[in-house]
Amino acid sequence: MQECFSVTGDIDYVLKVVSRDLQALSNILQILGVSKVHSNIFLDDIKCASTLPLEL
Repeated sequence: MQECFSVTGDIDYVLKVVSRDLQALSNILQILGVSKVHSNIFLDDIKCASTLPLEL
């Protein structure tokens, strides 16, 4: 698991997971004790930034 967010709305958490295949993803989710899953597969990065444009 790379990232985990606690969110509001119909879901409790958003996890960013990179796995080798669907079986590996299933194993990760079982270890974490996840009972319900809604998956999205991201096809391409449109914009990915790790810093914020903050002015001091």
